[in-house]
Amino acid sequence: MACNLARAHWENFIYRHTKRHWYAQWCRWTPSCELRMNFHAERIFMPIDGGCDMSVVYHYGEEKGTVNEGPQCGPWRITEAHSSADGLEHPSTKDMTTLNLPAGGPSAWCMKRVNLGKPCAAELF
Repeated sequence: MACNLARAHWENFIYRHTKRHWYAQWCRWTPSCELRMNFHAERIFMPIDGGCDMSVVYHYGEEKGTVNEGPQCGPWRITEAHSSADGLEHPSTKDMTTLNLPAGGPSAWCMKRVNLGKPCAAELF
């Protein structure tokens, strides 16, 4: 069954054959639910060699300006090897996965585990 789930996550990952450039507003919150940071970002998916390259551009405004290079920006190569029963593992960290719904439906990057006092990340797209 795990093999079937891994294959299904890969088959549902439309960015291996569909170019996409997402524009988003990202918010970061404190544990007490206060807005800590609000900025714009771009997530870019580019199909290549049966997988895709993904990169991120951050627009922090006057605070930090635009950041499009460095370890948080990629690009990361995503291949079928990243697919497992619990989602499509993020190439930069085994702590994050993506859940892909069928027929090109919405997806979510999220933390695999949530630990009290530690950052928790999730993104719907």
